[in-house]
Amino acid sequence: MSKTQQLTTSRRAIVREGEGVALDVTTHQVNLSGQTVALTAIDASKAPVPDRKYVADYVAVDESKRGFRLIFGQRRLKLADEKLELRSMLVIHMTPQAVDQFLTSFRKTKSPTYEEIIEKLGLEVPVLEAIPDEPLQTVALSANVILAAMAGEDACLDLYAASAFSQAAVEHGAKLSVDPVVRISLFSGSLVALFRDLKKRRPEPDKELDEVMS
Repeated sequence: MSKTQQLTTSRRAIVREGEGVALDVTTHQVNLSGQTVALTAIDASKAPVPDRKYVADYVAVDESKRGFRLIFGQRRLKLADEKLELRSMLVIHMTPQAVDQFLTSFRKTKSPTYEEIIEKLGLEVPVLEAIPDEPLQTVALSANVILAAMAGEDACLDLYAASAFSQAAVEHGAKLSVDPVVRISLFSGSLVALFRDLKKRRPEPDKELDEVMS
């Protein structure tokens, strides 16, 4: 390569093949406490269902300075007096920002809310147990977009990953490309327990912002 040749990267809205499915993004600006804030909403109606499926009857949260790990597991068949053991574990790495977005979408679900569904059906919300020894069958993935649904005692989480390239392209007018990661099926009580635990760990959002988002 000659001295005059240089490798450069484009700052245009370019999304390369393989980044996933492109979803429409709506951005609007609002005035909060005298400051202009850009709010971005994703149209998830065209997001494909993840091919990978995992059923979980154990849920936990691990938090560190580097972010969050949402832990889902399958319990081993055991006697009632034996300690908790898992046959498999699925670890989902998430940034604090991604967790905040998940909590915001949870709060926006109304008429009824997830908490109201639980109360109406009289379902138990378990206390999240301590994380047991890591089983041999452990897989770690990352996600930053979560779609949640609840129907009676059944709930599921569809997880997606939007790369840093895809997120940067949105700032230049492109759609948000997401890659399906995994669908997790779990009990409704476990989903609400997960939400309550994350809510305790993250500061409450600005009330003015919460009203705009609702």
